[in-house]
Amino acid sequence: MLHNAATPSPASLKAHSPPATILVADSNPAQADILSTQLVERGYGVLATPLDQQCLEIALHARPQLVVLNFHLPDSQGSSLHEALANTPETRAIPVIVLRQLPGPDVVRRPHTAGSVYYVRKPYDPPTLLSLIQNSLR
Repeated sequence: MLHNAATPSPASLKAHSPPATILVADSNPAQADILSTQLVERGYGVLATPLDQQCLEIALHARPQLVVLNFHLPDSQGSSLHEALANTPETRAIPVIVLRQLPGPDVVRRPHTAGSVYYVRKPYDPPTLLSLIQNSLR
């Protein structure tokens, strides 16, 4: 099928769509920098914060397509932030990947009101986390 020059093809629309923005909330600056660098290298936009309250404010204003959340932030437990994201109308549809010290399997997927949520055990395997990020953005 031929496309008129005035009508962009679906493939060209996808190629020109803006990159997804990912909010990284991690109190460990080294881990946040490594993950942020890997995401930027893959074409994602990245916002990062080490603080719970800043994360919620950024999510409300910037509306990222995904939040990667460390459950151990210095100003509160990540569980309260995760709950706030899920219960706030403007952010409840944003998928969240939770990073935390967990016993058991490396990745646990659970349905949640905030979209697909992966709980990833730390220390995590970077290629696995990047794959989960990609899957969460589909």
